[in-house]
Amino acid sequence: VKLEEARKEREEKGVKTFVGEDGKTYEYVELSKEERIGPGGLDPIEVLQSLPQSMQDAFQSKDIE
Repeated sequence: VKLEEARKEREEKGVKTFVGEDGKTYEYVELSKEERIGPGGLDPIEVLQSLPQSMQDAFQSKDIE
């Protein structure tokens, strides 16, 4: 019963889960646009989406070549 209550509490707080490539379960909370804004006033998601596709792919794969 306590596990079910804890799960419901996390869901109410917006905590979501996913299974990573390594098979482990991870939890995350989606941030609103206001919460994502960095110190320079830019939204990192908008910045990434404004880049050419090749640069987006490089960032997401962490390819520095």
